[in-house]
Order: sequence, then C-alpha cells, then structure tokens
Amino acid sequence: MSSTPTVEYGSFYKFVTSIGVFFIAAAGLVPWAALQLHPALLVSTETLSGLTNQGEHAVREQQRLLSAIIDDLPATSFSLFALGVVVLLLGLIPWYPRQRKADEREDAETEEARLRIQAMTPAQTHEKDVLEAESAVQEAESASTEPEAPQLEEPPVSRAVQSRIALDNYIRVEGLFVEKLQAALRESHSVRRNVRISGQANFSFDADALAEPLRRDGRTILVEVKVGKRMIPLALVSTALRRTAEAARRLSDSSGAPATGLAIFVSVEGDDRLLDAVSRRITRHLYRQGGLPPEAIALLATESGLQSLEPGELRRALQTFEGTAPSVLQLKDGHIDAAVDVAED
Repeated sequence: MSSTPTVEYGSFYKFVTSIGVFFIAAAGLVPWAALQLHPALLVSTETLSGLTNQGEHAVREQQRLLSAIIDDLPATSFSLFALGVVVLLLGLIPWYPRQRKADEREDAETEEARLRIQAMTPAQTHEKDVLEAESAVQEAESASTEPEAPQLEEPPVSRAVQSRIALDNYIRVEGLFVEKLQAALRESHSVRRNVRISGQANFSFDADALAEPLRRDGRTILVEVKVGKRMIPLALVSTALRRTAEAARRLSDSSGAPATGLAIFVSVEGDDRLLDAVSRRITRHLYRQGGLPPEAIALLATESGLQSLEPGELRRALQTFEGTAPSVLQLKDGHIDAAVDVAED
C-alpha cells in the first residue's frame, strides 16, 4: 500500500529554510537584474552632450552607480549565496530528525494497516474446524424454524453426535474442494490451505484456502467453505459472504492488488432438486438484504456434484465470474453457471 510521504517540520524551521532559499535565489537574480541595466553604460559622449545639464547629470550618476554595482557583483553574489546556504542549513539540520520521526511514524502506521498472512498451526486449524462444525449444527437448528425451510422427519440425535458428524463432513468437504482448487489453478496461482489473515482493529479471518496469483496482475482468491447436512441456512450464507467480502476488500486495500472472496456452500445429503430450492431462497434473501457484496462470489453445490467437478470447469468459472458483477453460482450436472439472478423475484 503506497502513500505520499509526509514532509513535516515546524513553522519556525520552515520560515528559516524559506529565507535561506530566498538568499540563494537572490545570488543569481541580482546579477541578472544588474545586467539588464547595462544599456545605460553604452550612452555615447555625443548623446550626453545633447542632453540638458540635469539629464546629463542623471545619466552619469546612473553610470557611476551601475559601474560600482558591477564591480562588487561577484562579491555580492558570493555573499548572498554563502548566507543562503548557512541559513538553509540552520533550517534543515533541526528539521532532519523531526522528518525522520515523521517517516518512522508513517511507516509504523503503514505496517499496522498492512494485513498479515500466516499459515495456521495444527492447533489453530483444529479449533477452526471445530468452530465450523458447531456453527453448522447451531445454524441447522435455527434453520429448522425458518418459514420456507422444508420440514424433515429425522430420528433424534444427540448434540455431541451431531457435532461429530458435522466436523467429519466439514473436514472431508473442505479437503475435497481445496484439492479441486489446487488442480484448477495449478498454472496461475499458489494455493495454500488454512491461512489466517489479520490486521488492525482486531480484524482476523481464517481462510480455508488462499490462492495467490503467480503474476502481478493476477487476482487473489480467498476461500471459505461452509457445509450443511441438507439445507444451507440463510444466516450462514449472509455471515459467510459478508466476512469473505470484507476480508477480500481489506486484502485488496492492503496490497493494492485485486482480491475476490469465494464462499462455497455444500449440501452433503442434498440433490440438484434441493439445490435449486436453496438457490432460489438464497437469491431472494440476498436481494432483500441489498444484494450480494461486490467482492464476493457464492457457489452452491452438493457433495456428490463437487466430487464429479472437473478442475477445468472450476477454472473456467473462476475466470468468467471473478471481478465481474456479483454472482451466485450453482454447480449442477458438472457445470458451474449463474443461478437465479439476485435482482429477480
């Protein structure tokens, strides 16, 4: 992130420095001004004899004064230049340490604003996975009360078992998608799994994967994977898209390079018919909330569809939709296409 350097010094030093610059400039301007008057020295004797006594006296005084100035001109210019240098140094020497402190302060602020990208430790990764599983279970419980959610009769299962199943599903699906992403972007990006992005104002985002471009003009892709047993809760979608978009925006502001957040929502036990219903609910929900964040892409898929996804199709979809208008994408029959437009319905 580049910024214009701040020149900082007190008003007194600014005043002293300005005087020094004035004297140095005068060392060159004074000789130039004096030489502009040299025609007075070229007045001939015949011309002077034709003037009145007062006119002749005035011309001769002008010639005498100009001659004296020209005689003293080298010493005067040197004195002005030397005085200007001395005064300039009197202003610059106290200014330098102040400017250095200002530069250090600005560098510190810039470093604070720059996001830090670090690989997560195994403990941090496990904590992230557990939190994702717990979140999926909580959101699934909340989603069962949504008016448009289909009500399914399922045998009661303890919370601990639900969390264990959700954790297994999440780790399996996350690993599957990251493998697909690595294969799809092998030639254009370096894909790292489980990366923590942190910065000022206590901002922290744990990306399931971070695809960094190999070329300077490439686009960074932050990936967040969300997994649901069947339905994908609307609150889960909204939260994930908002956080992914914010992380992409901060990363872009920090690095000066474009970034896109890719949030993929996977239904483990769902089918294409259920995915169509989920897509309609999500697009309606996003439209009511003002649309999809411009820095994010939402991808809806089933686990079976994700397993059969070809890396080339994922690469084509990312190249087509990243950096374009906000998109809700759906993986269906091996192809990734735009789902129902956010503005429809």
